[in-house]
Amino acid sequence: MRPLLCLALVALVALAACGGGAPAPSLVPAARAAALSAEWWNGAVVYEVFVRSFRDSDGDGKGDLAGLISKLDYLNDGDPATATDLGIDAIWLMPIHPSPSYHGYDVTDYDGVNPDYGSSATMDTLIAECHKRGIKVILDFVPNHTSIQHPWFVDSATSVTSSHRDWYVWTPTNPGWTQPWGTGPTWYQVSGSGPWYYVVFWSGMPDLNWRNAAVRAEMDGIAGHWLTRGVDGFRLDAVRYLIEEGPGLQQDRPETHTCLGNWTAGVLAANPHAMVVGESWADCDRASVGGGREHPRLAAHGSDGDGAGRAQSRREHRHPCLERRGDDRGPLAHGHRGGARGGGRGRLVGDTAALRQRNLATSVR
Repeated sequence: MRPLLCLALVALVALAACGGGAPAPSLVPAARAAALSAEWWNGAVVYEVFVRSFRDSDGDGKGDLAGLISKLDYLNDGDPATATDLGIDAIWLMPIHPSPSYHGYDVTDYDGVNPDYGSSATMDTLIAECHKRGIKVILDFVPNHTSIQHPWFVDSATSVTSSHRDWYVWTPTNPGWTQPWGTGPTWYQVSGSGPWYYVVFWSGMPDLNWRNAAVRAEMDGIAGHWLTRGVDGFRLDAVRYLIEEGPGLQQDRPETHTCLGNWTAGVLAANPHAMVVGESWADCDRASVGGGREHPRLAAHGSDGDGAGRAQSRREHRHPCLERRGDDRGPLAHGHRGGARGGGRGRLVGDTAALRQRNLATSVR
């Protein structure tokens, strides 16, 4: 019994040192701010899924859509009265399109489904099974660049007269620009010779030319295709970089916001309740809103707002970058990572990407 007595004495000394024996303050529940609109994403739990690492249904060592379907009841069984599921409201699928990379952010077919994950029919089944349980489906969409293996780029690189030549940004000589966040190069040659094409990330991801009306129309068509198939919104990758104007002027250009606003308007025309959110690794005071109006904060808004992004959640503790004041409206330009808490309906917890992003484990054992 002596060791237990010693432990008790140590505990008493610690308590005295921490506050002289004063009673602990009572816990105050976190207050929840009023929703910005009545849209479905307010208060929703959005669960990010990297399909490749989630659930393998056929034993090939790769997660797939069939595996995800088999675990939907674990995520949300559709019965609000049960407490055995996580109770999520939406899934955000990292890129599910064909791609030469494991992560999928260099797309070769925006309308297709990565064969590692399954077929287009399996994707349709996933959407249907999610909706049966009240789960929304958000696609990760990569509008800034494609894979170097995309048929558009392959054709673009063949000749200055090819039908897709102006779908990318070409120049006969190297302008010598560097990446806007560092010293890495942004101009490359196919096979080390000939004209130079522009990339903001790496040579395998050539940037699309958003000044080309045909590119913009194609991006509109891709969104329409997936909305018709039943998806409920999009997370837009790398939205800062659609338009480049010169060295050091490769991000956050006014024309980029115009492109995003027009694209989003098309999405909302097809589905007024679609959620759109953009990823932007930027400080809050560098964000601007649609129409060229500069605003010191990233503004979250519902269906009555304008611009490129829409808020999909409320936070337990509001970050100043997510505040909206008065009648200022504009895009929510940042990435969300969402997680569910067991034992009931939780809330998505989001952080401005430039400050911190939470990565959630998506594997299910």
